Amino acid sequence: RGDPRQALALASRATELDDGLSLAWTLVGAASYQLGERRRALDAWERAVAADPDDFDALFNITVVAEELGETERLRAALERFVATAPAGRYGPDIARARQRLQGLGQ
Repeated sequence: RGDPRQALALASRATELDDGLSLAWTLVGAASYQLGERRRALDAWERAVAADPDDFDALFNITVVAEELGETERLRAALERFVATAPAGRYGPDIARARQRLQGLGQ
């Protein structure tokens, strides 16, 4: 769906204009992830959640990338936060998977 490089450039520009735009940070994360820039994606999604604690999509994405990068503490923190705060009506299956992942980490 579109050009991730162009999306990254546009979303990055939006964050330069207002670094509190959660959606722009989420888009930076998604485009970075598509381009294989996992660390940049992780940092962007953390900025998205900092700007909007209710950005559960970004929070879930943090769990995926933290696990891929082997960052266990970031993974654990994001999973715990996701399980504790994500609305079950929308994220029920994801919450169940997050709980299983936490158990796998010894939580």
